[in-house]
Formats: sequence, C-alpha cells, structure tokens
Amino acid sequence: MAARQSLLLIQFARVPIAGQVKTRLIPALGAHLAADLHCSMVLRTLGTLGSSGLGPVQLWLTGDDAGGWLSQIDPGAVLKTREQVGSNLGERMEAAFAHGLLDYEKVVLVGSDAPAITQDYLQQAAAALDNTDVVFGPAIDGGYVLLGMRRACAGWLQGVSWGTSVVLEQSQSAAGCYGLTHASLEALPDIDVAEDLRWLPQDFRSLQVDGTQALALSARLAELAAARD
Repeated sequence: MAARQSLLLIQFARVPIAGQVKTRLIPALGAHLAADLHCSMVLRTLGTLGSSGLGPVQLWLTGDDAGGWLSQIDPGAVLKTREQVGSNLGERMEAAFAHGLLDYEKVVLVGSDAPAITQDYLQQAAAALDNTDVVFGPAIDGGYVLLGMRRACAGWLQGVSWGTSVVLEQSQSAAGCYGLTHASLEALPDIDVAEDLRWLPQDFRSLQVDGTQALALSARLAELAAARD
C-alpha cells in the first residue's frame, strides 16, 4: 500500500444559483446579488487554499451546474471536483473526511462563506493536527468555518443541530464522546445574514463575477455600509 500524503484541503460550496444560495441575504441584496456575493466568496476562498501551498485542493459541490459555472474556475487551482454525498451537512462532511483520509494523513475542510480565513489560519489548523485528532475553526455565531481531522470517525456528527448557535458546542461534545481529541483556533465571522456583511474584509474588491454585476454588488454593499454608519 502506498504511503499516505501529508495534507489535503477540501472546500465545500454550493453552485451559485440565484434564489438557492445565501437565501438569508436575499432581503438585503436580492437573489442575484446574493448569488454574486456567494460566487465571489467561493472563488476567493479557493484562491486562499490554492495559494497556501499546504497541499492539493479538492472542491466538493452541491447543486446543478447546468449554467456552466465551473468553467470560471482555473483547472490548475483544483486537484478534483466532487459531488457532496449525504442527507445533511454532518453526513456530507463525514463522507469527505473518510474519502480524503484514505490517501492523506490530515484533511482540512472549509466552507465558502468565511472570507476572513487566511493562509496563516490554514497553517495553524494543519499544525494543530500534529497533536490532536480534530481541530475546529469556530465561527462567532456558534458554528465553525473550518474543521480538520487526522482520523476518520463515522457517526460523530449525526446528532448536531445544524444551522443553530450550538453547532460548535455539540460537535465538541460529540468529539469527546467518540474518543476524539480536539483543539480550537480563533473564532472568525462568516457571512450568513445582512448584519454579517460588516465583516467582509476591507480588501474584498476582487468580485469575480460579470463586470456589471460586480459594480451593482459593490454599490449595494456600499449602501448597506453607509446605512450602518
């Protein structure tokens, strides 16, 4: 049997279809601009993973790409694209880890709605897995923006109340019950609702969508920022 490679980076994302992604942002942005923002965050996160130099990147998707969105992605940026498998987020993540850990010693998985994730943050997660089975990158809303594992474990995420403020707490408790040691990084914001838009990084200017759409999205974000001030 071939030796496992060191580290795999996995990004979970939804295909950016208007009305089906970032639905809680639709009241503030509208369906199309919410999808544009989602697309920009997906591509930004993918760029952060690829430029980290920590390991190959896999993009695990859910949603129908009938519109050919994948054609926007640089083929050199992603080792493979795969379809997420499972009836809930816990099952989908467990499946991704089980698959990745067949060939890699460590797997770090991130979502696509936390543009605050940096290369340094990814490096911290990778280093933490030298000493623990699971590493959490907490979200300030009680979930998490990153999850890393060095040992696959079936079923440990099945009792989690996804989409609530106790996701992190329940996951940490489950890790202990399943005999998984765990550590946590600094909490970061993710972008789920209109109030979260204030957490978009100041340098969030690389809106990698159609030029007219990018201008419209930038203008709407500026309006919302002015209203908050």
